[in-house]
Amino acid sequence: MAPLPANNTARYFFRYSCGGVNHKLIVRCTDEIVEGTISDVISTILDAIGDEFFASAAVGMDYQPSGSDFSVPATYTGLVTTWGSGSPADSGTPMFAGMAGRGSDGRRNTWHLFGFKRLGDVLDYRFNVSADAAWNEALAAIVAADGMFLTIGGTKAVYHPYVNVGVNAYWQRKMRTV
Repeated sequence: MAPLPANNTARYFFRYSCGGVNHKLIVRCTDEIVEGTISDVISTILDAIGDEFFASAAVGMDYQPSGSDFSVPATYTGLVTTWGSGSPADSGTPMFAGMAGRGSDGRRNTWHLFGFKRLGDVLDYRFNVSADAAWNEALAAIVAADGMFLTIGGTKAVYHPYVNVGVNAYWQRKMRTV
């Protein structure tokens, strides 16, 4: 499959902080999606699964229209601006949880949040969504979000019924060099 340019679809960059480290959740969408709509969906997801993460806080949001090479500030208006509890320390910072899917065009879509605190409970680095009410609710919000959580090709992703968890390799290497 031929690669597509990164700016093939519109994108929202939800910026958040966990343990003093800034991260971005990137959501591909149609150009018609407004910041209030994406804010509501992100807020619904965080409300559902937020307790499974270390203390985190929304920092802001940016928007990049399709075809553009730069993003512009957007306003995150979601009701959930903080979620989770506890401090991740250095060892918890790179822990993540997220989902992956494919669109009808065969292209992948993934999303992850950092600061997942249940990593030790998941023996094979994956758990089924149907066995976890919070993640099932988050997945339902994503499925219902028309025009959002698209692949780079612009098709709606159909997510696998499981959550992937792990330790981000970049952070793993960075910790090993210290």
